[in-house]
Amino acid sequence: MSLYEILVYIHSGIRWLIILFMILSLLLSFRGWKSEDSFSLNKFKFFRYTVMIIHLQLVIGVALYVLSPKVLLTNNTMSSPLLRFYTVEHFLLMIIAIILVTVGLLTVRRVKEDKRKFKRIFFYYLIGFLIIIASTPWPFRNLGTGWF
Repeated sequence: MSLYEILVYIHSGIRWLIILFMILSLLLSFRGWKSEDSFSLNKFKFFRYTVMIIHLQLVIGVALYVLSPKVLLTNNTMSSPLLRFYTVEHFLLMIIAIILVTVGLLTVRRVKEDKRKFKRIFFYYLIGFLIIIASTPWPFRNLGTGWF
């Protein structure tokens, strides 16, 4: 098994962790926003762990971007749906999602009211999550990937 294949396997596995943590973060933030729940240190840590897993995925993704045979910077890249997806679409959309989730977590520190903290986390994470789901190479998109 090559380094590329190992990284693809790890990258695919972490995808499921991200989905789990993002759904739990969305549920936790929505519940906090709609109730009188306090924004405790433990909740902040959970939101931070979500961001940390996403950043780990970014590091592995950058390594894959460099190693992948599906990433080519040529004149024909944009005419091939597979090459365009991995070289441009997947990479850029995931960067945007990571920035949104990170900004959501970082800006919450300046907010005073707990309800507004939860609301901010919810909307930043929701938009990031939707972008992540939309730009994931699911098997039904015929981009040469499986469920894991």
